[in-house]
Amino acid sequence: MESKQDNITILQEVEKRLRRLSPERLQIVSDFLADLEEREEAKRVQPGYFDSANKNRV
Repeated sequence: MESKQDNITILQEVEKRLRRLSPERLQIVSDFLADLEEREEAKRVQPGYFDSANKNRV
C-alpha cells in the first residue's frame, strides 16, 4: 500500500502534466477520470461486475 507521501508525490506529478495539456486534452482526461470514478463506485457497490462483463466482450 502506498504511503501518504507517495500519494502526494504522484498527485504533484499528475498536476504538472495536466498543466501542460491543451484544453481539448484536459477534457479527454476529465472524461476518462469520470469513467474511472464510475467504475470504482460500481466495484464497491457490485464487486466482480466489471470482471464478468469483460468476459463477454468481443
